[in-house]
Amino acid sequence: FMTLKKPLNAAFLPYGASNKGQMDRLRESGFEIMLHVPMMPHIPADLAPVTLSPEMDKAEVQNDLNGMFERFAGADIAGVNNHMGSLFTERTKGMGYFMEVLQQKKMFFLDSKTTSHSVGKEVAEKYGVPYITRDVFIDNQNDYDYILAQLKQVEKAAMRNGYAVAIGHPKAQTFKALAFWLKDVENQGFQLVHVSDLIKRINEKE
Repeated sequence: FMTLKKPLNAAFLPYGASNKGQMDRLRESGFEIMLHVPMMPHIPADLAPVTLSPEMDKAEVQNDLNGMFERFAGADIAGVNNHMGSLFTERTKGMGYFMEVLQQKKMFFLDSKTTSHSVGKEVAEKYGVPYITRDVFIDNQNDYDYILAQLKQVEKAAMRNGYAVAIGHPKAQTFKALAFWLKDVENQGFQLVHVSDLIKRINEKE
């Protein structure tokens, strides 16, 4: 992915010994870095050593979240998005504890929108946290032709709304399709920007 040399974002789960080095190398390649925070889904799952749960109180949520950031001290993390989280992102109280930390750190929240009932937008607005939501998941199927078709959906969403946010994963077919698509997408009149820049532009227009 470092070879793509485009203004893309890379979101890292908060564990793994090599993550800090990968973050640094991707940033040097033009990526904006995000933290991919594990949050509890409706179906119980062993997501990570630490997962934010609606059963946690304020201290637990904020201590665990700050602990995730501390693992990557100095990594210049611009924002956060959720890993899973269909349950947690529906709960106003827990999301409030979460947003309070982002407010303090002056970071944005990209809602992966793993549930249509996410309260991310209203809670982010309450805490003054810059917010944006995902438009298209590009690789729910690990298939080259499927991913290219999803990237066409990204184009359609951008033409319809003025912008679009796509989320994918570091899979071989995703890389192959993305590399092919990126060769020509800017020639079609689209501009690639980091998530933080997109949020700023949207806010300026509003």
